[in-house]
Amino acid sequence: MLSISYVSANEVFTKYCSSCHNNGGNLMNPKKTLSQKDLAANGVDNAGSISALITNGKPPMPAFGKDLSDEEIAGVAKFVLDQAAAGWK
Repeated sequence: MLSISYVSANEVFTKYCSSCHNNGGNLMNPKKTLSQKDLAANGVDNAGSISALITNGKPPMPAFGKDLSDEEIAGVAKFVLDQAAAGWK
């Protein structure tokens, strides 16, 4: 399995995701934050579903599958899950 460091995943998240998802929020839709509760409510509460969403996007979120490697996507998915579990602190 591919692996990316936590620091690198944080850097990728900061570069590609934080403009809309700063601190686990959602600038475009406050009901679709990256909190555990909202991830579960929206059916993206595991690494596979988060990776698919990052890869393919879902309007208004763009797809990042052409911009990020599989390793980066998997790392960001794990980062999101870890941060959600910690309450984005």
